[in-house]
Amino acid sequence: TYYGGGMYLSTHYYNELINNTFVGNEAGTSGGGLYLTGSWGSSSGEFVNNIVAYTAGGDGVYTDSGSATYLSSSSDYNDWYDNSGADLGGSLSTIPGSNSITDEPLFADYSGDCDNDVFTLSADSTLIDAGDPSIRDADGTDSDIGAFGGPDSPSVDVDGDGYYTPGDDCDDSDDAINPDSEEIAYDGIDQDCDGSDLTDVDGDGFD
Repeated sequence: TYYGGGMYLSTHYYNELINNTFVGNEAGTSGGGLYLTGSWGSSSGEFVNNIVAYTAGGDGVYTDSGSATYLSSSSDYNDWYDNSGADLGGSLSTIPGSNSITDEPLFADYSGDCDNDVFTLSADSTLIDAGDPSIRDADGTDSDIGAFGGPDSPSVDVDGDGYYTPGDDCDDSDDAINPDSEEIAYDGIDQDCDGSDLTDVDGDGFD
């Protein structure tokens, strides 16, 4: 497509784009991830907790002059990373939202081939708990950025260990890490998902 590889919206007044993952999209001309025109969101709209990353062509998000005005005031807590051309094209050149970030998402598995990519966040992703604090994840913590954050995020078991994220699995990219795993002391890894590595084996209060 020439415009809006991931999504094309024109003159839509009540759009809430919250906790989405726009990744690896491409447009021949503009708006590889998202194309907004016709004063998108001029009555009501939100662009929050989204990942716009690895756009292959046409910039991450394109806005015309009217849509740029509204996006700049309704967009925050998004992650923009490694988009071809630029993160933004058209009338908006500065990433909106003081809480937006430009960090590598660190997906559980991403190669860009579209066949076996896993868009859950790995345990060391900075997007975890980095979303809008007024939106909560299913486990009650601050929302993650991306499609697997927010109260309605799907539960998945990527590593096949029988534990899910969101849920009890603190690293769904490693089947050796789950609440039933034996903790290995002093290795800096929380194998049993109790929140910390074991550093006081004898229980005397000292590491």
